[in-house]
This record gives sequence, structure tokens and C-alpha cells, in this order.
Amino acid sequence: MKKTKTVIITGASSGMGFAAAELFSKHGWQVFAGARRLERMKELKKFGVETFFLIFLRMTQLKLFFGRFYKKNDDIDVLINNAGYGEYGSLEDTPIEQARAQFQVNVFAAMQLTQLLLPFMRKKHKGRIINISSIAGFLYTPLGGWYDATKHALETLTDTLRLETETFGIQAILIEPGGTRSEWLETALKNARKNTPKNSIYYSLIDAFDKMFHQCHRNEAVRI
Repeated sequence: MKKTKTVIITGASSGMGFAAAELFSKHGWQVFAGARRLERMKELKKFGVETFFLIFLRMTQLKLFFGRFYKKNDDIDVLINNAGYGEYGSLEDTPIEQARAQFQVNVFAAMQLTQLLLPFMRKKHKGRIINISSIAGFLYTPLGGWYDATKHALETLTDTLRLETETFGIQAILIEPGGTRSEWLETALKNARKNTPKNSIYYSLIDAFDKMFHQCHRNEAVRI
């Protein structure tokens, strides 16, 4: 099947990113998929997806990622900024370094890749930037302050990007999924326990959240 359009998807090693890469490829798109866990994307190759190793904490890695797929195709129609993770923990206990790393992955990496791609979309007067936010982008919960803040930031940036680029034929689109079957919850709670000393007054809150989420979703991890 001839690939007629091209999409870049980050965070494609699992969950929504993996499913999107598979779906776009099956519909005839040329798909460039980037993620840190390269081995988790092997299954995508049978659908014709081109996979790339990508560390979102490093700007040099983002530039290298951009350069590699741009050599293969300089006409990118859609960018899906899906990469992200939950660094749960109380605002008091979570180290600022961990909060900063979460902002880098969930917010700055998405905008850095957007900045790299926008000049090419603007030149051809078309393109779509799709940012995967969350219902956490307009809600907030205990232990989720830092994660929620990244999603609030991504929402504002996407809305601003829409106003700045619509005259150039570029659409900035925001997706706000609710509970989605993925590894997100397991990672978020694991990070919460890592960030919280066992003698912390907030530790019992982690146990309560763990019990609540797993009862609600029958032990199926979700991303919010």
C-alpha cells in the first residue's frame, strides 16, 4: 500500500501511542514512531512503522530524532505529542528535580519537537499538531499536583499555539482522554512511593489512592 500521508508519534511503545501508530499505518499512512523503549515497538514494524529510539530528557536526542525521519520524508502532515508519564507524590515530598524532569518530558519535549517542525508546516501552509493532554488538564487531585500542572501547561500552550498558527493553515488540537488501559497508573503510584518517605504524613494517602483506583478499574491500570 502506498503511503499517502505522514505522521510522527511520540511515546509509541505502549498505550495510546502504540495503538495510534498501528491504526495510522493500517490506514495507509507513513508512520514515524519514537520512544525510549525501542524493543517494545518491534511489533509495530510488521505494520510498516519506522521506529526510533528517543530520550525526551535531552534536546540533542530530539534534534537527532527529527533529523533522522526528515531525511526519509520532509513532508510531515501530523505530529502527535503523546509521550508522557506520571510522577505522583505530594508537593512537599516530591524532589524538585523529579518535578522538573516530568515537565521536560510532558511539556518541554513536546514543544521542542513542535518548534522544530513548525517552520516546515508553515512553509507548505498545512499541518496538524495534536497534543495528548488529559482530564487532569482541567482537574486536580492530591498527589497529582506536579503531573496535573504539566497537563494544565500543555493545555494553555496548545490553545495559544492554535491562535498563533491558524493563519498559516496549521491546526493545533488538544485531546483530553479519561481513564485508558495502559501502564500509566502503575508507574504513577510506583513513583509516588519512591518520592514519599515511609514516615511521611502523606504515605497513607498513597495507599488510599492505590486501593481506590484498583477497585474502580478492577486492577486494570489506567492513564488519566
